[in-house]
Amino acid sequence: MKAFVTGGTGFVGSHLVEHLLDLAEFEEVRVLIRNKEKWLKGLDYTPVKSTLENLEPIKNALHGVDVLIHGAAILHAPSYSDFFTANVEATKNLVEYAVDAGISNIIILSSLAAAGPSGQIPLTEQTLLSPISAYGRSKKQMEEEIHQLFTEKNWAKHPTLSIKIIRPPAVYGPRETDIYGLFKALKYRVAPILGNPTKKNLSLIHVQDLVNGILAARLYNYAGIHTYFLGGPEDGYSWNEIYKECSVILGKPFLRIRVPEGGLMAIAKVSETIAPIFGVYPALNLDKAKELTKSWLCSSNKAKKEWGYSPKISLIEGLRSTLNWYQNHNWL
Repeated sequence: MKAFVTGGTGFVGSHLVEHLLDLAEFEEVRVLIRNKEKWLKGLDYTPVKSTLENLEPIKNALHGVDVLIHGAAILHAPSYSDFFTANVEATKNLVEYAVDAGISNIIILSSLAAAGPSGQIPLTEQTLLSPISAYGRSKKQMEEEIHQLFTEKNWAKHPTLSIKIIRPPAVYGPRETDIYGLFKALKYRVAPILGNPTKKNLSLIHVQDLVNGILAARLYNYAGIHTYFLGGPEDGYSWNEIYKECSVILGKPFLRIRVPEGGLMAIAKVSETIAPIFGVYPALNLDKAKELTKSWLCSSNKAKKEWGYSPKISLIEGLRSTLNWYQNHNWL
């Protein structure tokens, strides 16, 4: 079998490519490469040079592929047009190219951000989508475009075409760089608290559970479009739980500092103002600050019932692998 992966040089994608290469059934793993190999350096994969803005060069590379896993996306951008180009338009084009090339097994990574915040009840796949960030809106529009494409192209005629849309919550683990910003504060024995520290208001999934879920989803080949939330063993965790486990792992106490919503928004505003000087768009921006003040819970029950999704990595185990990796690579 042959697999094609986009986003393979990133956090989730690099772990996915490593797992695919370890599976004897895959004789070749093709990976979309923009410029640098990053975490894939030295691995036995087939690079396909292209970008999300220009997918034409990959048309030939899609022929002969058995499964497409599309994880490439941008998480931070100054304007919605940037999100639209990379997350919506590129996905639509890629899926159309893939079906034209004869690929019938397609997995697309979306996000809990497409659904929006949850309140205290975990969201399900039946929940109406109400994103609150530009990134979330782009993922929502991406999903809508895929459904529209399915109808317009009359892909229901394809009895074997199976498109799985995966919506993970916050993903953590070795190599992760966004949540890492919070963990980095632990180096100085400071634990930032956002919102109510005792409420279980945050779904998390360790990258290995997500990769295993994606690999399991590829075996579920019912025709049509199927959408799933994939979370961790528990629907949600509190900041108190997270920092308690971090304290045990690192062997030191932390000063827990509650960050008020107004203060977080002010920091994000300053971050957005200063970042362009350095030619970047900050991970902590106003959109992200808005998201950080909300509850983000989702239920994985649909995936568990339909194809046996079974996350294994507990919070303590996942945090230990993450923090130890940060320490070993001098990130913490």
